[in-house]
Amino acid sequence: MIVETDAVVLQTRKYSESSKIVELFTKEFGKISVIAKGAYSPKSKFGGCLEPLAITHISLYKKTSTDLYLLKTSELLCSLNKIYKETNSLLTGLIIAEFILQTQSETCLKNSLDLYKKLVVSLCKINEHTERAFGIGIQFLIYLSANMGFSVLINQDSYGAKINKLIAKNDLQTEIYKEKYVEFINNFELFFSEHLGKRIKIKSLVLLV
Repeated sequence: MIVETDAVVLQTRKYSESSKIVELFTKEFGKISVIAKGAYSPKSKFGGCLEPLAITHISLYKKTSTDLYLLKTSELLCSLNKIYKETNSLLTGLIIAEFILQTQSETCLKNSLDLYKKLVVSLCKINEHTERAFGIGIQFLIYLSANMGFSVLINQDSYGAKINKLIAKNDLQTEIYKEKYVEFINNFELFFSEHLGKRIKIKSLVLLV
């Protein structure tokens, strides 16, 4: 059947010479994967709608027999031009997307609607206040931990405590220096790894080091 929903593009990868697989976090279905046929064609109907972090409205062919769906249409819901023009803002958005990719299951929809709303709000805030990108990114990861049931703000394990100390020393409403932001992300990697029982490694972070 054909269904429609709003979605944020998390990541894309090549599927064939003309098509790509797109990882999405959606309003209705949480994290899903779709095939975008003809996406690499110069005359692709998808245009720039499949760029990472794009906020879109999509329609897709959804089957219960598969976890990989066929994308039918996609249209941008809003522009994030400032994010794409400013390096720190773009990398913050990509880091957020990677955390969602690595922490969210395609079979679990618990709290996914709230997480989708927070994701969209956070990306729009980064676009509006590029000078505060790092702080907004950290605030999102704090929310993500609470959404998953192990809030960093009340958690007193070793990595949770380290993050709380960093929060106490930094004003998240103002600009945070790159070195401190990298330290935050490293500790969030370890924090989520510890609670999920698997390694969380954010590849985009190397572009900041």
